[in-house]
Parts: sequence; structure tokens; C-alpha cells
Amino acid sequence: MFRYSDEMISFLREHKEKMKYIELTKEFNKRFGQNKSIRAIKRVCFDNELCKKVRYDNEIKEFIKDIISGLSYSEITKIVNEKFKTNKSVRQIKSFCIYHNIYNGKGKKIPEQFVFTDEMIKFIKKNIQNMKYNELTVQFNKYFSVNISKSILKNKCYSLGFFNGVTFDQPLFTEHLGKDGYLIKTEKGWIPKQRFLWEQKNGPVPDGYCIIFADGDKTNFNENNLIKVNRKEHFHLNKRKLRFSDPEYTKAGLNIVKLFLKAEERQKEIDDEEPEKKNQPEEA
Repeated sequence: MFRYSDEMISFLREHKEKMKYIELTKEFNKRFGQNKSIRAIKRVCFDNELCKKVRYDNEIKEFIKDIISGLSYSEITKIVNEKFKTNKSVRQIKSFCIYHNIYNGKGKKIPEQFVFTDEMIKFIKKNIQNMKYNELTVQFNKYFSVNISKSILKNKCYSLGFFNGVTFDQPLFTEHLGKDGYLIKTEKGWIPKQRFLWEQKNGPVPDGYCIIFADGDKTNFNENNLIKVNRKEHFHLNKRKLRFSDPEYTKAGLNIVKLFLKAEERQKEIDDEEPEKKNQPEEA
């Protein structure tokens, strides 16, 4: 195992803030006759606490909420980096905003913000049999002078039971196989079949939760293959690539995610407690 000398660490500490990692790696290899990758240099900097660990605390989250309306993610990123002395990319800021359900109101609207009128629903019902969802979305936006996404329109169609090539008047518990899996018609409208089956056994799915397939197979409705996860857990399962074709591995991955989120929550509590301790007067 390669061991970094004190001289190497001192070199990285001295030049870390002056150079980007690609430049720092090049100079390091040149100075010490090494062939280290950028990833290796990043790792040693992190392990030796040569770079500041920046995380989004409540202050930054609230700041983004205050400024986000009407701004592009590029503009938001620039403002956040300038104020908090960070160096985040547009992609990182956008992912953070979506993760925390913070939207800038530009372009596409989220489902909760868009209300379909009776006239809009009649338009959808009239045209869905003759158009694919892409074309229907374009014509819908043009006709009503709005700018919603295909996914919002498609989800509305699903909830109303409007499908391409399917008649509208379907009996209860009719199933429909769409691109995203099976839907089933209930008294509350069309819902994912896995949600329906899970609720039959366990009761209503709480707000903010969804039902996923442990093995990734959207046709495997075995009771042991259906898992309830919240949005954060679902996000980290995908981000950390902890979903597998083996359902037991996915369940183990979910336990890892839950431990990670618990640790993250505790760390935030500790960070919030430290300023309070510093501000308390010392006992004589």
C-alpha cells in the first residue's frame, strides 16, 4: 500500500486551495515522480482533512428557497457559490433542489402546482386516442398556453383512466399495462398495482412513501417482493446503486440507507448543538 510522506502531504496542503485537482495532480506527480490519478489525490486530500467538507445546512437550504423563484439553476448556483464560498456545479445544485422538493417555477411545473380544468380534461379525453403522449403534450400546451411536462400530463391521464388504445369506461379492478408497469382501477381511480396489493395487506400507504419491487421486476407481485420506502430512501437506493436483482440484497441495501440517513440526522443534531455550547458562558 502506497504511503504518502509528510513532505507530500505538506505539498498538497500548500497548493490545494490554489489549484484545481487536475492541476494539483499533475504538479504532484511531476514533483514526486508518481503517476497518481485525480481520484487518488482527492482521496488523500479528504483523508487528511486538506479540503473543507461542505454540506448543505438549513441556512443554505432556506437561502435557496428564498432566491429560487424565477431564477435558472445556473444563476442559483452562481449566487450560492458566491455567498457561501462553495464550488458546486449546476448539476449538484439542481439535484439538491429536487431532492428537497425546491422548485424554481421556470418551465415545467410540478403536479401539485398545476390544476386541470374541466375544459382541459375534455380536451385530453377527446384527443388521447389519436395522439401519443409527446404529441398530446405539445398540442395541450399550445391550445391552453401552458408549459407542463409530458410526465405531468401522463400522470393525469393515468389517474383519470385515459390510456392510448383503451376505452374509458372500464369496470373496477381492471388492469392496464403501461410503460411504467401495471395500473389497476379502484374506487379512488387508477393506481399502481403494487400499491393496491400492498394496501390490501398493510393498509394505506403513508404520504411521501411508495412501493417498489425488491428484485426490480415490475411483474413480480409476490408479497415479499414489495417494499415500502420514503422519498429519501428511494433516492439514496438509486444514487448509491443499492438495488439488485436479488431481493435480499436490495433489502440489505435499504437497511444500509436507513443507517446512513439516521447517522446523517444525528450529525446534524450534533452540529446544531455545538454553536449553542460555544455561546454558553463558562462557569466560574
